[in-house]
Amino acid sequence: MANLTALIDQQLALPLSTRDRIRKVFEDVIRSTERHPGYLKVVTAELETVLARPEVSAPRSALSHAQLRRLVEAGIGQGDVRTDHESGVSPVRAATR
Repeated sequence: MANLTALIDQQLALPLSTRDRIRKVFEDVIRSTERHPGYLKVVTAELETVLARPEVSAPRSALSHAQLRRLVEAGIGQGDVRTDHESGVSPVRAATR
C-alpha cells in the first residue's frame, strides 16, 4: 500500500488531468507486470488470502479507496471531475462489493 500512496503522491505533484493521472496508475501496474512476470500471480494469491479475512481486508480496502479518492478529489478541485450526476452506486453498496 505504501507503493500506491507514493504513486498517488507523484501523480498529484504533476500538472496532469485526472484522466491522465488515473491512466498513469494503470500504466504503472502494466510496467510492474512486465518487469516481474509473476507479479499478478502473487497479487492474486495475496488478495485471495486477504479477502478471506475481513479484519485484514476491510482496512486495506479502506486505505486503497482513500488513496484513489485523493485523485478524484484533486480532479474536482481542478474542475475535470463532474459532481453533477449520480453514479447509481451508493457509498454503502460500493463498499460491500
